[in-house]
Amino acid sequence: MSSLWRLFANPESQLRLSVAVSVVVLECLIAIWAATSRRHWFWRALAVWGGIMVLAPIRAWEPAWLFGLSSPLIVLFIRGGTWAERRFFMTSSQLAEQVQGTPYRFTRYRFTLSDLLLFMLLVGLWLRGILEIARHWQPSSWLGWLATSISLAVIAVAAYSCTQIPRQWQHAGLLTLGMVEVLVSAWLELPWLGVIAAVAGAVAYGYAFERRHWLAMLLLAMVLPTTVAAMIAAGQWMRWQTIVDDTRWPPFLVLLLAETAVVICVMVVIALVHVASSRESGMRWRIAAAFGVLLVLPWLVLPTGKIYRRMLTLTPPAAPVSRFETPVNHYGEILQLAQRITALDPTPTSGAVVNGNWQQTWRTTPGPPAMQPMLNELMDLLDAPNAVPYDPATDATAACDGHIQAWRTLIRSLQAEAKVTATAQEYDRSARLSLAIVRTADMLSRGGVDFDVSLGCAVRRIGYAELMNVIDRLSKEELQNVLAVLQQSRNGREEISASLARQADFNEQVYGWHNRYEHAASRDYFDWNKQWPRTVEIHNSRSELELTTNVLLEAHTTVRLFQHDRGRLPESLDELVPAYLSSPPADPNLVPFRYRIVGKEIAGKEFESQNFVLYSVGWDGRDDGGKFTTYNRFFGTLPGTKWSSESPGSNQITYD
Repeated sequence: MSSLWRLFANPESQLRLSVAVSVVVLECLIAIWAATSRRHWFWRALAVWGGIMVLAPIRAWEPAWLFGLSSPLIVLFIRGGTWAERRFFMTSSQLAEQVQGTPYRFTRYRFTLSDLLLFMLLVGLWLRGILEIARHWQPSSWLGWLATSISLAVIAVAAYSCTQIPRQWQHAGLLTLGMVEVLVSAWLELPWLGVIAAVAGAVAYGYAFERRHWLAMLLLAMVLPTTVAAMIAAGQWMRWQTIVDDTRWPPFLVLLLAETAVVICVMVVIALVHVASSRESGMRWRIAAAFGVLLVLPWLVLPTGKIYRRMLTLTPPAAPVSRFETPVNHYGEILQLAQRITALDPTPTSGAVVNGNWQQTWRTTPGPPAMQPMLNELMDLLDAPNAVPYDPATDATAACDGHIQAWRTLIRSLQAEAKVTATAQEYDRSARLSLAIVRTADMLSRGGVDFDVSLGCAVRRIGYAELMNVIDRLSKEELQNVLAVLQQSRNGREEISASLARQADFNEQVYGWHNRYEHAASRDYFDWNKQWPRTVEIHNSRSELELTTNVLLEAHTTVRLFQHDRGRLPESLDELVPAYLSSPPADPNLVPFRYRIVGKEIAGKEFESQNFVLYSVGWDGRDDGGKFTTYNRFFGTLPGTKWSSESPGSNQITYD
């Protein structure tokens, strides 16, 4: 029980649950008002329609479906129950007495021309709203949604019926004091005070009950578990049951508590409004009840309005998202090869904790003989401009990242083979395997969502690292191949904004308003319009780092090609122009790379032992002589990041 208590005692959980409950309460109150008010029928029907369609701007389609089904049922149950009571259970004198004191008037209704025009307008509004909701989302189980809607309607009608049984209305004013204490405890973030106040208010309110009312409350106590069971039996009635699934306790108990809160809030509002508007109650009780209404309604409306405003800012613009087009795409064949290679080589690496540190061990022998032809076929298929065949119209599902394990194991197998062949001094083969990793990363970084791009960036860094292990020992032919692949990798990249747009569309289709609701109700809330440019900036910084590394590798390869042709290292990068490069190599910001030869060349010395330093000064423009750094340290120096506290001069990317 303590974990459940901590769930509800957490301020963020309280806010999420209270807002969720208040939305349901407000929708139920609108439907009850529409069923009992003496206002013109058009305004009552319009209020129900507005309560449902107010969810359209934040794209909360599932609640719109729920309230669109339950609100007419609430109206039907209340109006039908009143008609049945008057038709079968009341005498003529009782009926005449009640008609004088209640808002219900059952007379033969005659439509006028204005009524007909308003009815046509109302039908148009409802039809347009239903089509808008159905166009974006349709329930997978109509029976389940109908059961859930009936359950909500039964709860609302039962709560309303309990408030209509005669009682000593002046006692209802005592409940106002309890509500004041509940609000103060919520403001002070002391939920146990709220529980005490709620119990005290319920006990005081209970003194006003007559025997029939207690029987009604007993009936309500039987209705609540039944409706909870109906909701759970209906299956998953939301795409992302955050409130229910985020707790280790059974959904039955959480839904029961939430529905109890709905019943209490509905009863309190209706009872207080009844007391405040009743001429039979004393003036002091009417004032106390009106004061209670002024306390309860803002408690329902203000936090909900605040979260609603936040969700509006978090709702991304409804812009069309296109898929990435490529003339040749072997993604499906490559995925099948990855799965077959994974089956043959499931554990290319192993690890163990040694002295508190995780140590990784790679296999030291080549993979199974049957895997080698597959690797050759894989490298041939990767020559094409492949991309992730993600279609925003059909592929936005929670299973979109279901192949991640196959890609991870494939990269480990390629990495293990690259290490084994390098140890066996098959440097050209090792380079081709390393380039296969880079090409796989290029494929994952095109056409998919941000998740695919992040995976591609991590994979590309692995390929770069393995390539650096053998690049100084490659033949001239393989160096030319490396240079061509790196140039293709640089020129074939997709703009990061395209993958981010797909990711936003993916989040909207898969998680929808649930994800935005969690963000809006958390303390880490951020404004989407302000966060989006910053998100693009951070991703562009990561892309710039990857691109800088790629261009550095191109320059490194070109220096080795120069050395193969001339038998020496170039004195400066300007010597590479124009025979090898059209212009001196530079980073994406057009800042020239730094280059220097380490030591002096000795006649007869193998060129492999001749060394040089090649590096980029980085985003801050400071030349620190080519100090090594790490990936995280680099991002720790970017403005606005919190990954590292390293000095700004430690962001050089260096190859020695």
